[in-house]
Amino acid sequence: MRRILIFIAFFVSIVSLISCGGGDSSSSAPDGVNPGFPSDIQLMPTQYIAQTNSDIFFKTRVLDGNGVPLEGVPVTFTNISPIGTISAAGVAKTGNVSKSGTTVVNTNGLGFATVRVFSSTQGFVTVQSEVDAGTGHVRERKTVFFTTSNTFNLSPTLTLDVDEDGDGSWNEDDDFIMLQNTGDDFVQIRVTVRDRFGLLASGATVTFGADVAYRVGSDPAATCSDGSTTCELTFNTDTVTTDSAGEATVTLQASPEALRSIQTLFNVTATADNGAAGIVTLFLEPVTIASVSLSANPGVVLPEADSDIIALVTTNLSGIAPDNTAVMFTANCGSVTPFGQTTDGSAPATFTAPSTEGTCTITGTAGSQSDTVDVIVSAALAVLPSTQTIDGAAGGTATFTIYGGTPSYDISTSNPAFAPTPANVTASGGTFTVTVPAGTAGMTITYTIRDATGATVSATVTITGAGALTVTPASATASCGGTVITFFVTGGVPTYTATSTNLSAVPTITGNPIATGGTFTATTGACDPDGGGPIPPLPASTPVNIIVRDSAASPTLVTVVLTVTN
Repeated sequence: MRRILIFIAFFVSIVSLISCGGGDSSSSAPDGVNPGFPSDIQLMPTQYIAQTNSDIFFKTRVLDGNGVPLEGVPVTFTNISPIGTISAAGVAKTGNVSKSGTTVVNTNGLGFATVRVFSSTQGFVTVQSEVDAGTGHVRERKTVFFTTSNTFNLSPTLTLDVDEDGDGSWNEDDDFIMLQNTGDDFVQIRVTVRDRFGLLASGATVTFGADVAYRVGSDPAATCSDGSTTCELTFNTDTVTTDSAGEATVTLQASPEALRSIQTLFNVTATADNGAAGIVTLFLEPVTIASVSLSANPGVVLPEADSDIIALVTTNLSGIAPDNTAVMFTANCGSVTPFGQTTDGSAPATFTAPSTEGTCTITGTAGSQSDTVDVIVSAALAVLPSTQTIDGAAGGTATFTIYGGTPSYDISTSNPAFAPTPANVTASGGTFTVTVPAGTAGMTITYTIRDATGATVSATVTITGAGALTVTPASATASCGGTVITFFVTGGVPTYTATSTNLSAVPTITGNPIATGGTFTATTGACDPDGGGPIPPLPASTPVNIIVRDSAASPTLVTVVLTVTN
């Protein structure tokens, strides 16, 4: 059943950050110092998109320089947007909504402080989380969107293009970097709006904003969006109307004094009156997006089911993108959350499959880079991957995922020695695993998956042979009287055993049983050329055969020759 509201389950592991996490300020102390004092914070919305007249919760976790969560730390949450109200979580909204847009909440035993944001108006809401770290303020910002739409399927869309150097070429790498040089403080942003059928929308009204304080117009005394008189950004206008090509452009000026002292990036938002919305990140350091890599889990879904999409974003500095870097998502069928922001380099989205079967392609774009991932929509019984290969010498495991059909599923095998675990899977998207021990001979095993209606599908595990049994050296010469020769064994089916045909010449073989890639040693016997002792005399240059066997059902034998000189 199609979701009315697309939720993004955004639970990420909290790690110690070297800086304040991308960027909104600050003088965050380095890891490993200031134990017991706030050093790092991480702000996480529980979802990026919600319907109007509902809540989005924001959680801030506070860590010291050693990555230890801190309890009882006051966290100041500020709504810096013109819409939405903020209040402490768990308290009735009546009477606890901050009129000033600021709420202070102390962290709990796990280091978390939580607030909720409510909006009855469509648009973007940016929440800032801030902690006094003693040597400065550690702060984070995240932006979410409240929508009047009950689905993103066949929703209007908009795209944002950037031209920072004024050359008429949009979305070049340098176009996303401001304040690179003196006077380099202007950028043009073009919006293109489409209706829910993908047609260019002429006459659409688009409102721009940002997740930092901004001013509209040329009056330097005009009040900023946060009520202050010091603005980081200035729009020539924050409201435009699209032309016959569905396009409109605004000009944005950045204040280097204000911006460079507090952050490394900011986000520009755009909302059209037809419900379309978009966001784009501009950087204030020589940072460009180097790559966007998308993944989908699961990669096969039932009609109208969900798949979690993750975009991993890296920069030209060979590291993950700063926190709060925006990624826009689109899908050529079904629907996907329109945008997400990175935390520890990853931005999440949720794809909801259409009611019809097929392959949907999801695209994620950050800066000038993008990537795609396909999600197969199928109600038929399927197993992925359909075949896997395991090295028989080293051993290993193969995991298969079952989709579609009618649960539950029974799994049978053509070789009971390699049973599936479990042998029954109860739900679509469930998995079974096959374990292959080290030293397994080459073979192919077939697994048959049968659903509750009797439909079947097959998967195979191909076990590659370990290669021919080989012993090196193939021959050697040693004198009698305790000389030690080392031999190496590979291939075949471990384990191995080694025996000698002349115990007088070679009374000691050590290392049995022998593992793959392992060794054994042969030690020559004592010299007794006169035959006067208990050991028979050895003629000169006596050949001794050492036979090595593997553990295959029909063992392979290899003979090496050790010539013992008297």
